Amino acid sequence: MLRSFAWSLLILYTLGLSSCVKDDNNSTINPLISVVHAVNDIPGFIQIQISDSTIFREKVAFGQSVSPKSLPSGTHSITYFESVISNPLLAASLNLDGGKNYTAFICNSRLAPDQLIIENNYSLKDSNNTSYRFVNMIPGISLDVSISGNPTVYTLPFKNTSSSIENSTSSVAVLVRKTGSTSALLTIPKLTGAKNKQYLIYFYGSSSSPQVNLFSVK
Repeated sequence: MLRSFAWSLLILYTLGLSSCVKDDNNSTINPLISVVHAVNDIPGFIQIQISDSTIFREKVAFGQSVSPKSLPSGTHSITYFESVISNPLLAASLNLDGGKNYTAFICNSRLAPDQLIIENNYSLKDSNNTSYRFVNMIPGISLDVSISGNPTVYTLPFKNTSSSIENSTSSVAVLVRKTGSTSALLTIPKLTGAKNKQYLIYFYGSSSSPQVNLFSVK
């Protein structure tokens, strides 16, 4: 009877300790969010407002991103405006968990704006590696993405992402084609990343004028 009671106390202590660790790692750390403007027929700036202007209000140029901002965890409203605050393009919601890192894309077109939220939380298996993740923000087409030294072809319909791709070399070449085509749509002859860094590489624009950009999410 005494042994059973002792084991019960040990189990309760372990569960309590696990619960405390989870709280420390997640709920007590504010989430981070960055925003990318990928609306292909708005070549100028877009204004972004989250919840209210005192929490988050930024403008971002076409193809560019806003540096990650810390927000309280929970549900927030996000509104995208073209040029002036009186002209909203899209209103949506964000559900942000503590301790996580997110990227919000506003994409598609002025008449049919859309949003994609990506959670950037993944760990490298080897701290000497570099991680890449690809995102297709070009409306109306699917992309096949391949990188040197990796036999896998990553097929990305619009608003889709690849998995995290770890690479042990300091630089890679990237080839992007329309799905099913043998002709190159975009090439990156030398994509160089730092060790133990994670990069989000996004393709945007149109099929006739594709573009690419990237930023580090870790």
